[in-house]
Amino acid sequence: MQPYRKEVAHCGMDTISWLLIISGLIMIFYFAFGFSTAVSTPAVEALGLQSSEVNNIGLLFDRLAGIGSGFGVLFIGVMVELACYIRRG
Repeated sequence: MQPYRKEVAHCGMDTISWLLIISGLIMIFYFAFGFSTAVSTPAVEALGLQSSEVNNIGLLFDRLAGIGSGFGVLFIGVMVELACYIRRG
C-alpha cells in the first residue's frame, strides 16, 4: 500500500511562464551588459582626439528598448505564473 500523495494540479502554463521569465532575464542581462553601443571611427588627430570609438545614439536607444522589452517579457512571465499559482489554490 502506497502512502497518500497529494497530486498538485498543473495550470498548463507553468512551462510557458518559466520560459518567459528566463527569456526576460536573458534579454535584460544581454542588453545591459553585453550590448555594445560604441562604433569605431578614424581618429581625428587635428582635434587632438586619440579615441577611435564613439557612442552611437541609435545603438543607445536600441539598448534601452531591449532592456525595456526584457522587463516586459519578465513581467508577463511573472503575471502568468502568479495566475497559475492563484488557480492552484
